[in-house]
Amino acid sequence: MITDHSEPATSPTVPEQSGTVGGERTVINLGTERITPSEVALVAVGGASLRAPHATIDLLVRARAVIEAVLESGVPSYGVNRGLGPMRDQEIPPELQTEFQQFVLASHAAGVGEPLSVAQSRAIMAARLAGLAQGGSGISVSTFEALMALVEADVTPLVTRFGSVGAADL
Repeated sequence: MITDHSEPATSPTVPEQSGTVGGERTVINLGTERITPSEVALVAVGGASLRAPHATIDLLVRARAVIEAVLESGVPSYGVNRGLGPMRDQEIPPELQTEFQQFVLASHAAGVGEPLSVAQSRAIMAARLAGLAQGGSGISVSTFEALMALVEADVTPLVTRFGSVGAADL
Protein backbone atom coordinates (compact mmCIF):
# COMPACT_ATOMS: atom_id res chain seq x y z
CA MET A 1 0.00 0.00 0.00
CA ILE A 2 1.33 3.45 -0.92
CA THR A 3 0.23 6.39 1.14
CA ASP A 4 0.62 10.08 0.35
CA HIS A 5 1.45 11.90 3.59
CA SER A 6 0.77 15.60 3.41
CA GLU A 7 2.14 16.52 6.81
CA PRO A 8 5.56 15.46 8.06
CA ALA A 9 5.69 12.93 10.86
CA THR A 10 8.35 12.76 13.49
CA SER A 11 9.65 9.80 15.40
CA PRO A 12 11.43 9.81 18.73
CA THR A 13 14.29 7.89 17.11
CA VAL A 14 14.77 10.30 14.17
CA PRO A 15 16.30 13.69 14.83
CA GLU A 16 14.23 16.72 13.93
CA GLN A 17 16.68 18.52 11.67
CA SER A 18 15.74 20.84 8.88
CA GLY A 19 18.62 19.91 6.60
CA THR A 20 18.39 23.27 4.94
CA VAL A 21 21.12 25.73 4.13
CA GLY A 22 19.95 29.24 3.34
CA GLY A 23 16.37 28.01 2.90
CA GLU A 24 17.35 25.29 0.39
CA ARG A 25 17.19 21.57 1.14
CA THR A 26 20.39 19.59 1.44
CA VAL A 27 21.04 17.39 -1.60
CA ILE A 28 22.49 13.95 -1.01
CA ASN A 29 24.19 12.28 -3.96
CA LEU A 30 23.62 8.57 -4.31
CA GLY A 31 26.41 6.51 -5.78
CA THR A 32 29.19 4.16 -4.91
CA GLU A 33 29.98 6.03 -1.67
CA ARG A 34 27.89 5.07 1.34
CA ILE A 35 25.57 7.64 2.77
CA THR A 36 25.83 8.31 6.48
CA PRO A 37 23.18 7.59 9.11
CA SER A 38 22.82 11.37 9.54
CA GLU A 39 22.08 11.74 5.83
CA VAL A 40 19.49 8.95 6.00
CA ALA A 41 17.90 10.76 8.97
CA LEU A 42 17.76 14.03 7.01
CA VAL A 43 15.93 12.29 4.17
CA ALA A 44 13.64 10.61 6.70
CA VAL A 45 12.40 13.89 8.15
CA GLY A 46 12.13 15.59 4.76
CA GLY A 47 15.12 17.86 5.16
CA ALA A 48 17.15 16.47 2.29
CA SER A 49 16.63 15.51 -1.34
CA LEU A 50 18.22 12.58 -3.12
CA ARG A 51 20.06 12.93 -6.41
CA ALA A 52 21.71 10.38 -8.69
CA PRO A 53 24.68 11.87 -10.55
CA HIS A 54 25.38 10.80 -14.15
CA ALA A 55 28.08 8.40 -12.94
CA THR A 56 25.49 6.57 -10.82
CA ILE A 57 23.04 6.32 -13.70
CA ASP A 58 25.84 4.99 -15.92
CA LEU A 59 26.64 2.36 -13.28
CA LEU A 60 22.97 1.32 -13.10
CA VAL A 61 22.81 1.02 -16.89
CA ARG A 62 25.89 -1.24 -16.91
CA ALA A 63 24.51 -3.39 -14.07
CA ARG A 64 21.15 -3.74 -15.81
CA ALA A 65 22.98 -4.79 -18.99
CA VAL A 66 24.36 -7.78 -17.06
CA ILE A 67 20.81 -8.92 -16.25
CA GLU A 68 19.72 -8.40 -19.85
CA ALA A 69 22.74 -10.43 -21.08
CA VAL A 70 21.89 -13.27 -18.68
CA LEU A 71 18.31 -13.30 -19.93
CA GLU A 72 19.43 -13.27 -23.55
CA SER A 73 22.08 -15.98 -23.11
CA GLY A 74 20.06 -18.28 -20.88
CA VAL A 75 23.00 -18.75 -18.50
CA PRO A 76 21.49 -20.14 -15.27
CA SER A 77 21.12 -17.31 -12.77
CA TYR A 78 19.51 -17.53 -9.34
CA GLY A 79 16.24 -15.62 -9.16
CA VAL A 80 16.46 -14.40 -12.74
CA ASN A 81 15.86 -17.46 -14.91
CA ARG A 82 16.04 -20.00 -12.05
CA GLY A 83 13.87 -20.31 -8.99
CA LEU A 84 14.62 -19.28 -5.42
CA GLY A 85 15.53 -21.25 -2.32
CA PRO A 86 14.88 -24.99 -2.75
CA MET A 87 13.74 -24.27 -6.34
CA ARG A 88 17.11 -22.71 -7.22
CA ASP A 89 17.86 -25.37 -9.85
CA GLN A 90 14.40 -25.15 -11.46
CA GLU A 91 14.47 -23.37 -14.82
CA ILE A 92 11.97 -20.56 -15.32
CA PRO A 93 10.93 -20.66 -18.99
CA PRO A 94 11.47 -17.37 -20.85
CA GLU A 95 7.74 -16.85 -21.36
CA LEU A 96 7.18 -17.02 -17.56
CA GLN A 97 10.14 -14.93 -16.34
CA THR A 98 8.21 -11.65 -16.05
CA GLU A 99 5.34 -13.41 -14.28
CA PHE A 100 7.85 -15.14 -11.97
CA GLN A 101 9.34 -11.78 -10.91
CA GLN A 102 5.84 -10.47 -10.13
CA PHE A 103 5.06 -13.66 -8.21
CA VAL A 104 8.20 -13.26 -6.09
CA LEU A 105 7.14 -9.76 -5.05
CA ALA A 106 3.52 -10.78 -4.42
CA SER A 107 4.53 -13.83 -2.39
CA HIS A 108 6.69 -11.68 -0.12
CA ALA A 109 4.20 -8.82 0.26
CA ALA A 110 3.21 -9.61 3.82
CA GLY A 111 3.83 -8.06 7.17
CA VAL A 112 2.39 -7.85 10.64
CA GLY A 113 2.50 -5.46 13.53
CA GLU A 114 2.10 -1.76 13.85
CA PRO A 115 3.01 0.37 10.85
CA LEU A 116 6.31 2.20 11.06
CA SER A 117 6.20 5.96 11.08
CA VAL A 118 6.46 7.95 7.86
CA ALA A 119 9.99 8.99 8.87
CA GLN A 120 11.01 5.37 9.45
CA SER A 121 9.57 4.33 6.07
CA ARG A 122 11.38 7.21 4.36
CA ALA A 123 14.61 6.15 6.07
CA ILE A 124 14.14 2.61 4.75
CA MET A 125 13.55 3.95 1.25
CA ALA A 126 16.63 6.19 1.43
CA ALA A 127 18.81 3.33 2.65
CA ARG A 128 17.43 0.97 -0.01
CA LEU A 129 18.06 3.57 -2.76
CA ALA A 130 21.60 4.13 -1.47
CA GLY A 131 22.25 0.39 -1.72
CA LEU A 132 20.69 0.12 -5.17
CA ALA A 133 22.83 3.06 -6.35
CA GLN A 134 25.94 0.97 -5.75
CA GLY A 135 25.08 -1.04 -8.86
CA GLY A 136 24.83 -4.59 -7.59
CA SER A 137 21.13 -5.21 -8.12
CA GLY A 138 20.52 -4.82 -11.85
CA ILE A 139 17.56 -2.51 -11.18
CA SER A 140 16.36 -0.59 -14.22
CA VAL A 141 17.07 3.13 -14.28
CA SER A 142 13.36 3.86 -14.70
CA THR A 143 12.46 1.91 -11.55
CA PHE A 144 15.30 3.51 -9.59
CA GLU A 145 14.23 7.00 -10.69
CA ALA A 146 10.58 6.22 -9.89
CA LEU A 147 11.54 5.23 -6.34
CA MET A 148 13.56 8.43 -5.95
CA ALA A 149 10.58 10.44 -7.23
CA LEU A 150 8.34 8.82 -4.60
CA VAL A 151 10.72 9.90 -1.84
CA GLU A 152 10.89 13.42 -3.28
CA ALA A 153 7.06 13.60 -3.48
CA ASP A 154 6.77 12.31 0.12
CA VAL A 155 4.89 9.21 -1.00
CA THR A 156 5.82 6.38 1.32
CA PRO A 157 4.75 2.75 1.53
CA LEU A 158 3.01 1.37 4.57
CA VAL A 159 5.73 -0.72 6.21
CA THR A 160 4.84 -2.94 9.13
CA ARG A 161 7.19 -3.65 11.99
CA PHE A 162 7.65 -7.35 11.12
CA GLY A 163 7.81 -9.33 7.91
CA SER A 164 8.96 -6.94 5.23
CA VAL A 165 10.87 -8.12 2.16
CA GLY A 166 14.56 -8.43 2.87
CA ALA A 167 17.48 -7.33 0.72
CA ALA A 168 18.27 -10.91 -0.32
CA ASP A 169 14.72 -11.35 -1.59
CA LEU A 170 15.06 -8.44 -3.97
